[in-house]
Amino acid sequence: RMTDSLSHRGPDSSGIWSCPMSNITLGHRRLSVMDLTENGAQPMISKSQRFVIVFNGEIYNHLDLRTKKLSSSQWNGLSDTETLLEMVEVYGFSEAIKNTRGMFSVAVWDRKDRRLLLARDRVGEKPLYIYLQNEEIIFASELKAIYLSPSFKAELNDDAVSEFLHYGFLASGNSIHKNVMKLMPGEIAVFSSPSRPPEISKYWSLEPQDGKDEVISFGNESVEEFEDLLTGSIKEQMLSDVPIGAFLSGGIDSSLIVGIMQKISSSPVNTFTLGYESDQADETTHAREIADIYGTNHSEYILTPKDIIASIPGLSQAYDEPFGDPSQVPTLLLCEQMRKKVTVVLSGDGGDELFGGYNRHRAMNSFFGIYKNNTAYFLRKSLASAIRSVPSSFIDLLPRILNLLGKEPITKDLSEKVGYLCSVLESTSPEEAYISILSRWSSCAESPLRTRRIFAIPKVDSSWDFTPLNKLLYWDFKTYLPEDILVKVDRASMQHSLEVRVPFLNHRIVDFAFRLNDRDKINKGKTKTILRQLLARHLDPSLFERPKEGFSFPIGDWLRGPLKGWAEDLLHSQKFRNLHYIQHDQLDKIWKQHQKGKVNHQKGLWTILMFASWYSQNFNKISTDHNV
Repeated sequence: RMTDSLSHRGPDSSGIWSCPMSNITLGHRRLSVMDLTENGAQPMISKSQRFVIVFNGEIYNHLDLRTKKLSSSQWNGLSDTETLLEMVEVYGFSEAIKNTRGMFSVAVWDRKDRRLLLARDRVGEKPLYIYLQNEEIIFASELKAIYLSPSFKAELNDDAVSEFLHYGFLASGNSIHKNVMKLMPGEIAVFSSPSRPPEISKYWSLEPQDGKDEVISFGNESVEEFEDLLTGSIKEQMLSDVPIGAFLSGGIDSSLIVGIMQKISSSPVNTFTLGYESDQADETTHAREIADIYGTNHSEYILTPKDIIASIPGLSQAYDEPFGDPSQVPTLLLCEQMRKKVTVVLSGDGGDELFGGYNRHRAMNSFFGIYKNNTAYFLRKSLASAIRSVPSSFIDLLPRILNLLGKEPITKDLSEKVGYLCSVLESTSPEEAYISILSRWSSCAESPLRTRRIFAIPKVDSSWDFTPLNKLLYWDFKTYLPEDILVKVDRASMQHSLEVRVPFLNHRIVDFAFRLNDRDKINKGKTKTILRQLLARHLDPSLFERPKEGFSFPIGDWLRGPLKGWAEDLLHSQKFRNLHYIQHDQLDKIWKQHQKGKVNHQKGLWTILMFASWYSQNFNKISTDHNV
């Protein structure tokens, strides 16, 4: 039952291995990508019979490992699972993991030493949950498998609920349930006994090991080095025995990935993009232009409000935990369409977090100096208060007014960005500003939450000599990237048995990005400088030099229109009204403000609605199953 609950992650075959003497069972569902024969089936037992492995993900350099590290080994097949298992046999678990480049969650049972060995990839592309209770260890790629264990008891983790309601994701690596932990990116856990906690160690870390890393000089040399690294990463990740494609939004990151893919490929690359029936500002036109220039086999899908509404009940099933990034909906729907044509896609995710692509990077990088002595704090606070008094409906009209006047277009959801600016002005430190910007309630003078704001911001050691910009990127890399962006992509894609690979997150590129000169990231007000310079070798800059568009539907408008009934049903349900985490009278006021267009509370409202939806569907079912 537990492995069957993960059939969407592996629809092609399943396997179970059990050892009653050791009281251990390993289960696996397989998505066949490399070596489609039975030689790649799991659980897989090593030649010596000592090690048994279950593995989710891909080892991109597995052929290289066979050539350079395992040249004397004999092979049954061509799968990366067999390569990884042989690496464990020859070099030991820790050394094997250190030598891999890929995305993975892996478990190995050592039959000789009676130890359970777990590891997760460096950045956190693949999930690994662990339930520890009653001298029992249960691990799985998704919570829904753990739910089916007879011993599982569903209890909410109050700190995690608070964190979610404030930020829309679980930033600290908490699980929504008590007694369920997540193995963190770049970690190995060794269990010698079910009655003792695991020994957890880091096999890779972004933090400089010797205090400082040499900064890469600004200029053509850095572009050349980056092009070599990215081309190598994409080439490795295009290795597949099944049809492959790529996201193409028309933005810088995906356009660069597709350009290099098409340069490498001997046939047209399959590309996919998404637009909205009611939104004239979507990126389908830009993506189509770029696809035509590259000569890709391009498909586009147009979503309607009806599509969005139909998908909402399935969000809790796909994500297991409450998840509040509104772009989860189009991502889930696009993955469903792409799976009809391909099994593997490459994505441009990670480009923003590594190379300074968000407006918050640009804004906070400029404002960092004001926090040293809290320069003009009262003046800043007064200015923020004055800005907040302007109705968001008026602020959101400005782009349209400027367009009518023939001025350059500016970003949509402008009131939301202005709310972030106010948060920066009102803060007394970079840490406070960063946390405020991530808050789903930046637009709100008084939050409807009863819970305290919890966010474990990663510590930056002074010996690392990080620039202010690298501090921001480091915070994103440790929190927002793995717990929001990568969770969104993994759950949305694997719900439809689609494997997404992320070339920017090769750890060599991550190391490169943090050694890169700041001017190669943000220069003269422009973000992602080095990506723009490299993309200009493939495309005319006029095709990509435009304001950044988010990958989300017009959620604020739709909560006043086609989604209004669904939202009000949730907010007025007695089960939701009984939750003690929320001041419901204040939430009612905020809902009315949003309906009148006075303030755009779309992100905060969506986050609460996602929690209410998850709680009403998922937690109730779990509690009933386990008499909680």
